[in-house]
Amino acid sequence: MSEADSISETPETPEQAADQAVPAPSRRRRALLAAALAVLGLAAVAGGGAGLAAELLREPTRAEVEAAGDAEIAARWRFRPAGEIFPPTLSYEVSWTGTEQTARLAARRIGIAPAASCTAAMEAKAAAILARHGCRTVLRATYADATGTLLTTFGVVVMPDRPAAAAAEGGFSASGTENRDGYGLRAVAFSGTIAAGFTDARRQKRWMAANGTPYIFFHTSGWADARGRVPDKDRDEDFTFAGDIFSTLIESFQKVARPCETRNVRC
Repeated sequence: MSEADSISETPETPEQAADQAVPAPSRRRRALLAAALAVLGLAAVAGGGAGLAAELLREPTRAEVEAAGDAEIAARWRFRPAGEIFPPTLSYEVSWTGTEQTARLAARRIGIAPAASCTAAMEAKAAAILARHGCRTVLRATYADATGTLLTTFGVVVMPDRPAAAAAEGGFSASGTENRDGYGLRAVAFSGTIAAGFTDARRQKRWMAANGTPYIFFHTSGWADARGRVPDKDRDEDFTFAGDIFSTLIESFQKVARPCETRNVRC
């Protein structure tokens, strides 16, 4: 046998040597097994893909929708533009004492303040209650009534979650502090406007409310000029406009009926 013949008969790799050592029927069985495993692998991939597609296409559960709604409300202060949280105008109703006449008027936004800490935006006693429960920040804007003689500053206090907001609300309600000195929202003045002189000293009425969300709402109202103190019995009537638009502001932070259709929400 020539040298060339002996080289051609020598296996080139260990795998080739193993193949030559295995009888032909065994090699056929091994090939069939490999083909079967390949088919099973493709089936598993296809099954996984089908399961993923089904997961992506299924309708969200009620629990998932609720969770999405809660998350959207908690992030609303961050994702909504300031001009949407505090619209340029807000409608309110007025009536005349002794008559049945009413009219719809529009309060006008004077300005939006930069977000502030609770210490900066609230009076000291209010800030202490809110800080105790993790107050994050306060959003504020000042509005004037249709006559330009009444002003109100609104505040949206951002809390960590609903339990924290409820606990803070309880801290105010327990001592009846909604309209007491030291527990209110600080007024925000804007130079060059009718609210240029709207300082804390001009505040006549303070109020707070909550709506079961991670927010607490405040308003503080007074005259655009330096007129005297309004008697307690007249405050609600004189500052009706503030209460009306305050309610509109609170409603804008309620949970929407279809949170999965809201922008920035994925269910």
